Amino acid sequence: MRRPGKGKIRVVYAWAILFSSISGSLLLRAAAKAKQAQPENQGIWKPSQVQAFFDGFFARAMARWHIPGAVFVLVKNGKVVFIRGYGYANLEKRIPVNPDQTVFRVASVSKVFTATAAMQLVESGKLDLHANVNQYLTRFKVRDPYPQPVTLAELLTHSAGLDASVIGIAVRRPSQIIPLGAFLAQHMPSVVMPPGTIYSYSSFGIALVGYLVQKISGEPFDAYIQKNILQPIDMRDSGFRLTPEMATNLATGYEYREDRYRPEPLDYFNYAPAAGLFSTASDMAHFLIAQMEDGRYEGVRILSEATARQMHRRQFAEDPRLAGRTFGFYERYVNGYRAIGHGGNIRGFASLLMLVPKQHVGFFVVFNRDESRFEGDLIHSFFDHFYPAKNDNEPARPMQLSAADLREFTGSYRSNPYSRHTLEKLITLYWQFRITANPDGTLEFHYPHHFKPPGRCVPFGSDYFVCSGGQGQAVFETDSSGNVTYLFTDRDSYEKVPWYGTAAFQVALVKALMLILLSGCVWWPLHALVRRLRKRPSVQTGPLRWARWAAAGLGVLDVFFVVELLHIFTRIDDWDFVYGVPPDVKALLWIPIVTTLLAVGVFGFALWAWEKRSWSVWGRIYYSVIAAAALLFIWFFNYWNLLGFRY
Repeated sequence: MRRPGKGKIRVVYAWAILFSSISGSLLLRAAAKAKQAQPENQGIWKPSQVQAFFDGFFARAMARWHIPGAVFVLVKNGKVVFIRGYGYANLEKRIPVNPDQTVFRVASVSKVFTATAAMQLVESGKLDLHANVNQYLTRFKVRDPYPQPVTLAELLTHSAGLDASVIGIAVRRPSQIIPLGAFLAQHMPSVVMPPGTIYSYSSFGIALVGYLVQKISGEPFDAYIQKNILQPIDMRDSGFRLTPEMATNLATGYEYREDRYRPEPLDYFNYAPAAGLFSTASDMAHFLIAQMEDGRYEGVRILSEATARQMHRRQFAEDPRLAGRTFGFYERYVNGYRAIGHGGNIRGFASLLMLVPKQHVGFFVVFNRDESRFEGDLIHSFFDHFYPAKNDNEPARPMQLSAADLREFTGSYRSNPYSRHTLEKLITLYWQFRITANPDGTLEFHYPHHFKPPGRCVPFGSDYFVCSGGQGQAVFETDSSGNVTYLFTDRDSYEKVPWYGTAAFQVALVKALMLILLSGCVWWPLHALVRRLRKRPSVQTGPLRWARWAAAGLGVLDVFFVVELLHIFTRIDDWDFVYGVPPDVKALLWIPIVTTLLAVGVFGFALWAWEKRSWSVWGRIYYSVIAAAALLFIWFFNYWNLLGFRY
C-alpha cells in the first residue's frame, strides 16, 4: 500500500484544523446561546425557592391591595413549574381558591383567544389581515369617514381608530344577552381617528373580530372557540358560556369600600369575544404553554409555528422607540427583557397573561377584585427577582431642554380611548392626567386623584422622554403648527386636552354660570319686594315680566340639572351604565333640551329690551349677561354630549 505524499498530508491536516476551528466556534456559540437562554442563577428556579418567593409576594401584595383571592401559574420550557391558589374564592362561605377547580372571569384576556381564532382563519386563507373588513360585513358596516379602510390587522392591534362606549354592553341575566351580530349592528361605534395611526384600546374592535370569526366559520363564536381552541388543548373547565358545572365553582367578585368587601353582581356581556371567557388556572396553563410553544400543546397544534410567531411579532407602534402591539398582545419591556401579554379588568375581577418569549417563560394570574396596581406590583417583583436589570450598555446621556421647550409639553391629557359622542365623555372631566415641568429640566406625570405616585420623565430627545412610575418611554406628537397634540407611551396614548376642556376651566365655568343664573332668581324678587315695601308701582310690562320669569326658570333648571347629575353620579355605581343609561339619568336629560329652548327665548328678550330701551342701561346689561350665561350653558351641554340624548 502506498504511503500518502507530504502534500496530501498537509491538505488533510489543514482540513482537520479548519473543521476543528469551525466545530469549536459552533460549539462555543451554542453554549453561549444556551447560557443566554437560561437564567444565570439557577438556584432561584428550584421549586422550593419559587414557592417561597410567590408565597411571600402574594401574602404582602394581597394584604396591601385588599385582594380576597388569587391564583397564579408559571410555565417554563413548556412545563408548569408552579401553580397555586391564595385566599378565598368566596369570603362569606370561606371557600379557598383551588387552581384546578375555581372558575374565574378572565376579563379582557379573552381577547387573546379571539385573536388566536382569527389567526387560525388567516392561516387557512379565509380571512385577510389587510383587507377592508367591510368586505366581509353584510348586516352592517363600519362607519369610516377616512380614506384608509379598517382592516383586521388594525382591529387586532387596537389601531382602527374606533370611538368608545360602555353603555349597554352587558345585561343582568343570560336570557337577556343580545346576539353578537344584532348587538354590533345596533351599537358598533364609528371611526373617529385615521385607521392605523394611533393606539386606542377597543373592546368593540375585538368584538368585531369575534363576529368575523363567527361569520366566516359559519359557527357561533363560542362554539368555534370550544371546538378549535379549548377542546384541542384540553381546557375542560373553560368557555364563553357559563355552564351549570362551571357556575358551581365560580369565584365571587368583590369591591373593597369603606374597609369592607362587598360582593359584586355577575355581568353577562353582549360582546363576549372581548371579555366573556370563564376559566381555571389549570386550563389557562394549557393555553399559556400553547402560546409559549408557538401554537403547540402536547403534540396538538392550534396554530402553525409561522402563524404563532407572526402573532407574537410587533405589528404596530406609534413610534419605533416605543413598545408596540402584536396581533392580540401588547409589548412590554421590563429590566431590558421583552415581554408580550394582555391584562383584563372588569367588575369584581382582574387578570394578566404574560409571556417572555426569549426566556421561554410565561405566567397567568387572576384575582377576584379589580385592582390594576396589584398586577403592576407582580410584574415588577417577578422581573426584579427572576430577570434583574442588565447593566451591559452604557446609559445614554439626558438632553437639556429649555424651560420654554418643556412648557410646550405641560398641560392636561386624557387617555385613549374615550367616548367622543356619548355622555360618557364626562368621565374625562374626572379622569385627566397632568404634566408639569420641574426646575431640574424634567417633566412630572401626575395620575388623576393620586391613583399612582407621579412619574418623573427625563428628556433624551426633543420629543422623547424616559419616565418612571410605570410609563416607560414617552414620545410627544405635534401638529403642523408645532402644537403638542398627543403623548404616546409604552402602555397608552393620551390626547392633549384644549384649555377649554380642562377640568379646572370647566368647573370654574359651571360655577360662574350657576352664580350668574341664580343671581337673577334672588335679585329680581328682592328688588320687587323692596319696591312693594316702598309702595312704588311696578313698571314691568307683560313682555318684561315674562323675560324675567323665563330667565329665572332657566336658571333654576340649569342649576338643578348640574346638582342632581352630580348627586346621581355619586350615588350610583359607574358600572350601572353597562346595562344602559339609568332611568333617572334619562329623565334628567330632558332638562338641557328645555333650557336650550328657554335660552333662545331669553336671548330674544335681551335683544328686544335693547331695541325698546326697556329697563335701565344697567338693567339691560345685567339681563344680557344672564342671556350670555344661558347660551354658554348650551355650549357646555353640547360639548359633554348632554344635549339630544346622545347615548
